Amino acid sequence: MKVTYDPILGKLHIAADADHDVDTTTLSGKIIISQDGNSYAVTAERIVKPGAPTLPASATFYNSRTVAITADSGAVIYYTTDGSTPTKNSTQYASAITIGSTAAVSTVYTIKAIAVKNGMTSDVATATYTCYRKVATPTFSNATGNKYSASRTITFACATSGATIQYKIGSGEWQTGSSVTVSTTSNIYIRAILTDWVDSSERSTTYELNAGKCYIGQAASVTTEADIKALANAYERDTILGWTAPTIDFGSSTQYVWFAIPNTAARSLTVKSDGFAVPLQAAAGTVIGAYRVWRTENQINSSFTFQFS
Repeated sequence: MKVTYDPILGKLHIAADADHDVDTTTLSGKIIISQDGNSYAVTAERIVKPGAPTLPASATFYNSRTVAITADSGAVIYYTTDGSTPTKNSTQYASAITIGSTAAVSTVYTIKAIAVKNGMTSDVATATYTCYRKVATPTFSNATGNKYSASRTITFACATSGATIQYKIGSGEWQTGSSVTVSTTSNIYIRAILTDWVDSSERSTTYELNAGKCYIGQAASVTTEADIKALANAYERDTILGWTAPTIDFGSSTQYVWFAIPNTAARSLTVKSDGFAVPLQAAAGTVIGAYRVWRTENQINSSFTFQFS
């Protein structure tokens, strides 16, 4: 009887000769070996071929994505990304694979994978992924959704190097440029293009003009619109939410600090200094011309917040 073990396949080979008999009939998972009239039972382990690995379904996508491969517990995965058939000499899978287009227009990745366990190799799993390069959606560098009192230059930026930004106002024609000046309330749309890339998604916002400024500053009294517009600091947003003003020294005189916005219905004002609410004179706001105004006397320091609602 000759017994050999193949470490590559992980198999035990038993061969009979003239003096030894091997009964390959399995009884309850055992092989019976006879020698000199004696019988010996050897436990037989059934080696099962591992199942093919699992890949995400074939898909088309933009820029990049990760591909995770799974297989039977204890199996080692080997894979290729060029469509060739993997072997145990191929790249061993350790973590999700990141793929992304590097070609002029698109890149096709055909990923194939096998699982190896107990010397047995699974069938090949295959999935194909087509990746297109897509230009990043451009952004508005100005704060969006704000109301302005005068003409405003809106600028655009795109994170994709070399991309050309296009814009249009309302239903107008697309134009090329990185900025536009608007003087009326406008819906602005932007996109970016690049040769051999997929055009970016569009982005849009509305800039509302001629809404009137918010004024804040220090004065002994405010009785006319001219007084309001002469205040030291003017903010071109007429709705301020949680706005922290730049450092302003209101000094220690007995003058008032005034806040004024265009007179719209149901407006109220909250002012906080060092996190504490500041009492306001004329808490409901006093209407002077086209403006509603509030005041407080030496109740705020250089760091404060104010909010209209």
